[in-house]
Amino acid sequence: MKKRYYIIIAIILFIGVNTYLVYNLINNKEVKYEEKEENTSNMKILVDNVEAAAIPPQDSGYILDSVSCDKEGSNVWFDYINWKVGINTSKTNKCTLKFKKGENTFLKAMLKDTSMVAYDDFGNLRYIGADPHNYIWFNCDTYSGLTKDNAIEKGCERWRIIGLMNNVETEKNGTQNLVKIIRDEPLPNYYVWDNKPSGKGSSLSSDGSNDWTDSRLMMLLNPGYSTNQYNATGTTGSLYWDRQGGQCSGTTGNGIGAPDGTKIACNFSTEGLKGDDTGPTKSMIESAKWKLGGLTSYDNVTTSQFYSAERGSTVPSNRKTEWIGKIGLMYPSDYGYATGGKGNGSGTYTREQCLAYRLYGWNSGTYKTDCAEKDWLYDSSKWQWTLTPVSSYSYGVFFVISTGDVTNGSAFASYTVRPTLYLTSNTMISSGEGDGSSTNPYILIPG
Repeated sequence: MKKRYYIIIAIILFIGVNTYLVYNLINNKEVKYEEKEENTSNMKILVDNVEAAAIPPQDSGYILDSVSCDKEGSNVWFDYINWKVGINTSKTNKCTLKFKKGENTFLKAMLKDTSMVAYDDFGNLRYIGADPHNYIWFNCDTYSGLTKDNAIEKGCERWRIIGLMNNVETEKNGTQNLVKIIRDEPLPNYYVWDNKPSGKGSSLSSDGSNDWTDSRLMMLLNPGYSTNQYNATGTTGSLYWDRQGGQCSGTTGNGIGAPDGTKIACNFSTEGLKGDDTGPTKSMIESAKWKLGGLTSYDNVTTSQFYSAERGSTVPSNRKTEWIGKIGLMYPSDYGYATGGKGNGSGTYTREQCLAYRLYGWNSGTYKTDCAEKDWLYDSSKWQWTLTPVSSYSYGVFFVISTGDVTNGSAFASYTVRPTLYLTSNTMISSGEGDGSSTNPYILIPG
């Protein structure tokens, strides 16, 4: 009798384990058995808030609404190119994936030509290559009746889509998957990241501070700083957001050191953001949480290592690791992940090989031609500020050089600025206009 009992138990266990394996294989889930049970991934699928045994079929009209995990730092996403769940099992615990009926017009546009997009190591879908079709018309006087033929007349600027970013924390709307965009052309002139004198705000040096939360560049771009105790004498904050003219901290030459008191005329009456805070352009800008983690050095740091550090907690003493606001800058990892490598063309290094190599090494030889010059965020004539601080000293900031590599320098230097932001989740792309090329950018529909 006891022998028969053990046989029955063994059969039940065999059926149970194999049912679990088949279920996960059908749903394209990566199943890994870890030594510790808490490191395994246990996912629940909800379709229209009802638990389901499988993810919805590819042509069913469903999209991923949200991912929530019990364990902080979990890394789970949905791969729309291959229609499967993407998992970093070493960081996930119990996760719930919610699907809903709907259409993400940005996602639809990005998937029209999958040679121009790729997922990064963390599940963000990004445009890649030397010149992908990721152009949009933004910062227009009006979006009503907008076409490619009248966009310039309506005051529009060309901006570009960095990608569809996972799990972006917002100030008021929870955690969402949001589209991140960047101005195609840098703002005119050259701007200091910060040049507050020692003892003012977070600054501990005459070279300024690398704390974005009170930097003069942050206050130039964002609302609410027209008068502020940290503005330089004779300068005005929020000029870009308020579309105003005045004096700001910067120079007319690339790379010039600009200590406190160095200022230029900043006429943002034509280059600033249009309309009031409830107007169509500014209402499309999400107030998001930007991560401010840093690294001690640029040497031997790959793109994925930059990404992890940007979202980490390594910062100079007493610096903040997060900031909630509207207008930021690109990260070094945004630059790195935009490369397409040699692609299907001639060359030596694939995108994977470019990403495995240090960003500081993209400045010469084949790495420059295959990695930097196949990266749409690369600019051979500009040095571009990023958002990321050097954690080993209080005034260092990373930037992208015109030779193609990422390095760092003092916050009081003056480089180009490309405003970067997240669009609200209800912003859409018009289905009837635009193909994303530079001559026919996509047209936005405000939410």
